Amino acid sequence: MTEQSAERDRLYELDGLRIFAAVAVMFYHYAWANAAGPEPHTGTGYPELGGLFQYGYLGVDLFFTISGFVILLSAMGRRPAEFVISRVVRLYPAYWVALTITAIVLATIGADQFPISVVQYAANLTMFNSLVNIPNVDVVYWTLWAEMRFYVMILIFTMIGITKNRVLVFLWGWTAISLLLAANVLPGPVQTVATLIFQPEWSQYFIAGMALSLLYRFGRTWQPFALLAVSAVIAVVRSIDFKNAVGERYQAEFHTAVVVTVVLLVFVVMTLVALRVTRGVGRPWFAVAGSLTYPLYLIHDRVGVVLWNRLDDYVNRWVLLLIVPLLMCSVAWLIHRYVERPGAKAMKRGLTKLAARFGLVTPRGGRSGKPDEEPAISGAAKPDTARGVVHVPQPTPPGRPAAPEPQAPPGGTAFPQPGVGTARRQAAGATPPADGAAYQPATGGRAYPGPSGSAAYPEPFGGTARPQPTGGGTHQAPAGGGSYQPPAGGGSYQPPAGGGSNQPPAGGAAYQGSDGAAYRPAAGDAQHQPVDGYRPRPGADQQDPYQQPGADPYRQPGYGRPYQPPADETPGERRWQ
Repeated sequence: MTEQSAERDRLYELDGLRIFAAVAVMFYHYAWANAAGPEPHTGTGYPELGGLFQYGYLGVDLFFTISGFVILLSAMGRRPAEFVISRVVRLYPAYWVALTITAIVLATIGADQFPISVVQYAANLTMFNSLVNIPNVDVVYWTLWAEMRFYVMILIFTMIGITKNRVLVFLWGWTAISLLLAANVLPGPVQTVATLIFQPEWSQYFIAGMALSLLYRFGRTWQPFALLAVSAVIAVVRSIDFKNAVGERYQAEFHTAVVVTVVLLVFVVMTLVALRVTRGVGRPWFAVAGSLTYPLYLIHDRVGVVLWNRLDDYVNRWVLLLIVPLLMCSVAWLIHRYVERPGAKAMKRGLTKLAARFGLVTPRGGRSGKPDEEPAISGAAKPDTARGVVHVPQPTPPGRPAAPEPQAPPGGTAFPQPGVGTARRQAAGATPPADGAAYQPATGGRAYPGPSGSAAYPEPFGGTARPQPTGGGTHQAPAGGGSYQPPAGGGSYQPPAGGGSNQPPAGGAAYQGSDGAAYRPAAGDAQHQPVDGYRPRPGADQQDPYQQPGADPYRQPGYGRPYQPPADETPGERRWQ
């Protein structure tokens, strides 16, 4: 996918939601929480605002839902090492700088209010300090610990393979475990360890986000909607309990109706995003504002409090409420511009080279060197793995010039098809390597082993083993360079006895079988049109809607949902070849 198309497909509305949540949390601290309770951090309150910002802490609920949504999508098609690298370069550069700035401010002009030790700072550098009960340097870092535990779950998923059905089973299981933990019926040590892993106090938001990512990625099915409904009920109950705890801590009243309304709005708005209802709302400038979200969240609280207390004797409190947030936004922009962007790129290059030396990643020419940004999610950026099928491009329609076919390097090494995460195949007429490794997944999964000894063929994205045909035959490309995939259910592709129309003849046009397997009809067969083929992007070049590498990448139908031929399409028409 080109950088231009990635920007065009970006979910700008998510950028807007992220910066909205960060600003809500910031003003919750500045305009309400820091001056509230029996032990306030500042002496400057804003009772005139009537508690307008006291509900800003619910921005964290939105953060976790967005995280569940985008992290699952970003993990699809990635190897474990690739996922780890993407998270490390996304989180650590900005975090280390924000942590260091905070530590210096606290140690120099804020030690009387927030003492800090070298051991505490060093432990915080890892983000795992909570595991050994070392306090956070800044109170807001607690959410990073919740995120890290969620990332470990997704990392395990990348190891065993991410498929739609596996995600659904996991989400129902996680929901059941969270309810069990909420009931507090397990033995003490089991309850403690399980709570650490499954974090039932926040799991409903991660679960909802992951369910929404399935809706966004695979279309509308009942199970994600059911998971959303269950998660929403749990979130409402949990939010009321948490509201009571926050009210007791700050000795303040929180209205249940407001809390419930905000929580339900999080679910409604994120569902509209997942269903693509909000596509017209997003604006490119949201991405600029959204890029400040993470560094602003990291830097605003303790540094802001210390500055507030140093200035409040000299500056009007309403001016403080304006200049301190603006100053924090400026610092956040500097961190993003001069640390996060260049640091992430450099770290990604270094870690990728290191991982490649151990065979943990395979450098791909189709991926940009641009660091990962969570909201840049496109319906076309990931292949359809609902049934374990990896799509292959269809032939160029008659009368339209075909783009040049890229050639595989010497030795039969695989090359990537256009787009992100699509399967690789050999060039026409290329000879497979001696070990038979004709197919390599573009992202995630593992390489297809050679045919000798009936080695397993892992699925490109999930890594699920695909057995070779009975008798140790091979899944190799036909003479025309095309490819076919085994059924989604994990069984072997068995050619009909004595051959038949499902054999992949050279030059045959692909179509989808009812069991999810991609077959090739007999030469000249015009009846079997693709049920799940590629559809051109609206506004694409009409002379060549299925463009080749170097042009606009292939888009999946309906931005990722299966294409169903219209009712007026005559069988046999070669409209969607």
